[in-house]
Amino acid sequence: MDSNPSPFFPPELEREIFETAAYHDPAMIYGLSLVCRRVHKWLDGMKYATVTSLAIGGCPVHILLQAIQSGPRPPSFFHHHVRNLYLAGGRDWGPNNDDLGQVLSVCSGLRNLVLLLLDLHSLEPLLPALAAIKPRRLVLVREPLLDPHTPLFASLTHLHVVSVPLRGPNYSLRLPSFLAQLPVLTHFAMGVIVFHRANAALAKDILVQCQSLQALIFVTTADVKRFPSIDHDDTRFLLYQQAGHDDFIRGWVAETRGRDRPLGSCGRVYCQEEARGDSATFPLLD
Repeated sequence: MDSNPSPFFPPELEREIFETAAYHDPAMIYGLSLVCRRVHKWLDGMKYATVTSLAIGGCPVHILLQAIQSGPRPPSFFHHHVRNLYLAGGRDWGPNNDDLGQVLSVCSGLRNLVLLLLDLHSLEPLLPALAAIKPRRLVLVREPLLDPHTPLFASLTHLHVVSVPLRGPNYSLRLPSFLAQLPVLTHFAMGVIVFHRANAALAKDILVQCQSLQALIFVTTADVKRFPSIDHDDTRFLLYQQAGHDDFIRGWVAETRGRDRPLGSCGRVYCQEEARGDSATFPLLD
């Protein structure tokens, strides 16, 4: 059989058909790549568009690392093709996290980055590897204690911090000030485990100081009706009742496939009035 048979359709149309199918169902990429040589060439980069360290779809991170370290593809290949990276769990990244640094430094074209590495207490050791990355969306385990003018935040519009403990000196002052200095931030989400007045006060301070923020979202698995009033009439404040972390993962995967569900796939979004039982409207999340 000819490894590169003549196309039945105009080449531009044939390529669009294969790329559209691969974009909407990445699991098809490996099978479609076997059709012929030219289809393999078209789709070779697309299989690295979404890379994850969990079995949630996309290219497994160990496959990406093998491709980086094997050498036939230049760093520009990964810069151009890797757009979404989800890193979580306790994977061994080698001495001094060298493998992690290699992945981040090569994948400098990332638009959507999730760093849920529980043993990563600070982003500072990764700053050299992150220097060239300017994601639009960033998810972290905890608040980034970094200079808000760090290049990592230059294009950041969506920041989601999974756990924001209210602790440490001047914490309630530090976070709103940090967010207010991020140049293009429009959406900030943070996980809230326990409802108390400190959460409400923090929400109010963020809304007051961050006038360019379009949505402030508190994410919780608790009953949103128990959240204290923030004593601030602002429709930008939203409560998102999440079914669990698997809900977040499904939403993230859907987002990478063109379905805009930045927080989750089956949770509910409430504005403050609706959480209290009143009818109300609230802005779109994106």
